Amino acid sequence: MERKRRRWWTWGLTVATVLVVLAATVSMTFQLVVDAMPGYRERLQDRLTQAVGHPVRIGSMALTWHRLRPNLDLLDVAVLDEQGKPLARLSRLRLGFGLSRLLTADWMPRSVEAVGLQLQADVDALGHWTLRGFGGGGGGGDGAALQHVSGLDRLRLRNCELLVHDPQLSREPLRVGVADASVSHAGARYTLAAKLQPPAELAVAAAANASFTGDAAHPDGWQGQWSLQVDGVHGWPWLAGTLGPGVRLALDGARLNLSGRVEGGRIAEVDAQAAAAAVAALRGNEVLTRVTRVRLEAAAWPEQNAWRSEVRRLEMTGARGAWAPARGNLHYAVTSTGIVLDAGADGLRLDDLAPWAALWKDLPASAGRLADLRGDVHELLVQYELAAYGAAPR
Repeated sequence: MERKRRRWWTWGLTVATVLVVLAATVSMTFQLVVDAMPGYRERLQDRLTQAVGHPVRIGSMALTWHRLRPNLDLLDVAVLDEQGKPLARLSRLRLGFGLSRLLTADWMPRSVEAVGLQLQADVDALGHWTLRGFGGGGGGGDGAALQHVSGLDRLRLRNCELLVHDPQLSREPLRVGVADASVSHAGARYTLAAKLQPPAELAVAAAANASFTGDAAHPDGWQGQWSLQVDGVHGWPWLAGTLGPGVRLALDGARLNLSGRVEGGRIAEVDAQAAAAAVAALRGNEVLTRVTRVRLEAAAWPEQNAWRSEVRRLEMTGARGAWAPARGNLHYAVTSTGIVLDAGADGLRLDDLAPWAALWKDLPASAGRLADLRGDVHELLVQYELAAYGAAPR
């Protein structure tokens, strides 16, 4: 019995050694073939150019192995514009293949991993985002790109970066990093997990997760759930243009959790929980107003041409101590005659809220008196209608 065990152990070790040597030989042979046939890399660049819709340049290639799966590593990859300037860069693009597919002459990779991807985006005055150099066309549209992704078992991004150019904020671009993100595909279910690095002006770290079913190439059929967690929130850079001269927002120990449902490819519900140890408005070193122990729970639902939201709980500690939980609701609708806004609130404390209302940009001089309002508000109802241009007033 012991001799039989040794025989099996020797046989297994021999097979493993042969496989390792075979993989190394195949990798070496592949490198020799690539070096001996310079046109091979050009043909691969041409195929990637057709898929992306822009010229692609590959620095070098290598064949590696993960277990029994061969990987084709494309190193120092650049996507170029018409003038030959880089639109995007990757330090490594790894294409993973399955042996079973290769035996049937199926060259479609099972997995794609992009390392060190660098992209740039522009934001216009209306808040519209466009990837620099990829606007108005490309490799067949979003539907074609999603169709390619649906054929993969896994898509992964590591150590990637997006530079956001927004002239409303500053001359320096905002850096959004993706430490590790992956989309896994099993049957009709897709799973997303991502660790993000928000701009330093916004937060310290963020994580996103999602799970949905449907055809990746047809977003109108997606069904599932999603969540986003943001830790160490510093502020909201886009507020700088709406606050008064020199006013800035300062948060301490702030975090934000968002989650929701997707139905028919659209957001069906959003739940939000936010908390902060302190929130203050500063001008230089002067504290204009400050509240502590802030906690917010809210939800929102889309309706036809409208949004409905509900503040389920709002708590904080202000000038007269801790609040009793406050609540509120808001309904925002766009109609053929204009915008209709209905809001309600209960349990608001003007001592802590009114000073914030006096901090906005371009307010009349009399608005400075808002900071002196005191008292509590119960069962507040607000109705506001803004007539569309050319519509009869209501």
